[in-house]
Amino acid sequence: ELAPALGLSGGGAGERVRAVHDALRRGRPYARWLIVLDGADDPDAVADLLPSGPGHVLITSRNRAWGTHYAELLDVPPLRREESVALVRRRAPGLDGDAAALLAEAVEDHPLLLDQTAGWLGESIVPVGDYVEALRAGRTEDLGLKLAAAYPLSYPVALSIQLNQLRETVPAAIDLLRLCAHFAPGPVPLDLLRAVPLRELSVPLAELLDDDLRWHATVGALAQYSVARLESGALCLPRALQQAVRASIAGDERESYARVVRLALREADPGTPDDPAAWPSYARLVPNLEPSGALDSPDPVSRKLVVGFLTYLTLSGDYATGEHIAERATGTHPELATRRAALLRETGDYAAAEALDRSVLESLTETDAPGRCVAMARLAADLRGLARYAEAHQLACRQRDLCAASRPEDGAEARNAQRGLSRSLRMLGSYTEAAELSRQVLDSARAELGPTALVTLACETEHAYDLRLSGRHRDALELQVPSVDRHVAVLGAGHPLSLAADYHLWLCDGHGDVDDIHGLLRRAADLLGEGAPTTLMIATGVTRALRREGHLTRAGEAALETVNRYRAALGERHPYTIGARANHALTLRTDFAVRLLDTALMDMTAAVGEHHPWTLGIALNTAATYHAMGRHQDACALSRETGLHAAEVLGERHPLAQLAHIGLAADLRMIRGGRDEADVIEEVALGGLAAVLGPNHPETAAARKRIRPVWDFEPLPV
Repeated sequence: ELAPALGLSGGGAGERVRAVHDALRRGRPYARWLIVLDGADDPDAVADLLPSGPGHVLITSRNRAWGTHYAELLDVPPLRREESVALVRRRAPGLDGDAAALLAEAVEDHPLLLDQTAGWLGESIVPVGDYVEALRAGRTEDLGLKLAAAYPLSYPVALSIQLNQLRETVPAAIDLLRLCAHFAPGPVPLDLLRAVPLRELSVPLAELLDDDLRWHATVGALAQYSVARLESGALCLPRALQQAVRASIAGDERESYARVVRLALREADPGTPDDPAAWPSYARLVPNLEPSGALDSPDPVSRKLVVGFLTYLTLSGDYATGEHIAERATGTHPELATRRAALLRETGDYAAAEALDRSVLESLTETDAPGRCVAMARLAADLRGLARYAEAHQLACRQRDLCAASRPEDGAEARNAQRGLSRSLRMLGSYTEAAELSRQVLDSARAELGPTALVTLACETEHAYDLRLSGRHRDALELQVPSVDRHVAVLGAGHPLSLAADYHLWLCDGHGDVDDIHGLLRRAADLLGEGAPTTLMIATGVTRALRREGHLTRAGEAALETVNRYRAALGERHPYTIGARANHALTLRTDFAVRLLDTALMDMTAAVGEHHPWTLGIALNTAATYHAMGRHQDACALSRETGLHAAEVLGERHPLAQLAHIGLAADLRMIRGGRDEADVIEEVALGGLAAVLGPNHPETAAARKRIRPVWDFEPLPV
């Protein structure tokens, strides 16, 4: 065809070819020329026809074998996202930039798919979001494509041509491709495949994996024909290709490939979901769980995989992925129910967790003492989340007794039982008793598991809570400072346990500012969500910091938002909702505050009892509002009663008792004849605060300036 353009005519085909070659080689009549061979995927068929001379030859091909013909290989990279968006909007001007970017992400910036999907969407009333969802789910039968005049082949046809060529040249590559289609989109680690015992495989796959030369040649063929990219020991397949290959496999045959992937996951399973060092390995494997069919498979291997991976996701704090997998996993066996309950508990759905954990406990026989001990511990945690503290404490006592009777030699069982009991005592306000138990638990964990084990780190924060709540602020701070450093070193700053430890350090320190707690809240909300228990716990600290720095309007807005979130999650009568309401009252005008605090005091008394520290704290605040309204006799009576009960429940030296006495002194000064008693009470209370909190602690400094003390409710981890 070039001959006439070069002024060459006559002779047969062979003569014309030779004449064209000669003209191009000599550069006559054109010294500058360019020949483009588009889609030249069979180098052997055309390599001998390539001309030489002063011009250039540009070849587009999916076949990297051109490198053996002295061609310089230049990889064509994927379109940049802005290029993809521009292409989509040229084909479908009605789509905005966000819709175009959404489509580009779904097809991984593949030019042909972008062109044909955008062409169809440009003339369709189907929302882009629905179309993209179908693309990602692999529902190719639901999708429309519109071909451009410049390229007459649809993507499926072009893909089938490419795969047919691969099938004719390297048949084993198709088997490997089908197997890879049952992994998650993205890199398929080749070492996973080669770890599967050969006896578990079909004969063709076993022969392929057992022959190193054939294996490397087959993997190389997928890369040579641009079906996949080979990166760092993994095959990277385009999502559309993977979905098309998977859809082309019959159901029975598909299950045989999926089973191999499940076996590969079994071989690669670290088996230690509670070890942070193993979490990167789990993270690499977990995306393959669903496409392998493990979530629907009834076999024990799959069940163990699902339970182990859900344990990892819960302990590592990846609750969103865990919930996704738990929702899709079939089966009702106790292990799966337990893992579902753990995720529900961590995300604050205590009622649903309680129903699952109770069903598991009731399904266990009396002879299964170890299983019942574990089930009791989990159910008690749910009950604490539901504010059924007395019931949780009774269950924790039963767990302790059962573990002591059935497995007295098991240190881990005893430690877990003591840990559950200390948590229940903490919720009941028995802080000193809880502190003694949590100290024993921490000592045991350090001795048996080491200082950086997940359990040890959690126990450090729990014991520090008990120390501070029982009035030993300095001891709590001394423990919490290095503990936060260990949390970050082992788990990273973004892990839920690290966030909780960091927040408790902020509480221990007493000098933390608004910026510190706001940053912590943002991290928690980004990681866990606005309504997660840890996020809401930290949100109460934001209200506290804003109010103490004088930002009452902002504090009130933050407090009301926390109240609404607790009300939606736990109900109006839950102690955390009541406590959040009491915190909100502290940001309001006195006449509004006193009504809210009167109600909160009554509700908290009904919820946890009149002598619980939470009730006493709200009583302290209520007395302060009485004082501000001029109801000095009422304030004095309530302050005196609060101080007496706080001393009985928590001890004379406890900060809450001392703060109640500071308030009582302020009330007595407003009553005729009460000044002398006020001076004595104030002097003793100031000395007690300085001894317990330190002379420079904000609470001590405020009391010294005769600023009326108030108490902030703080939710506790269940």
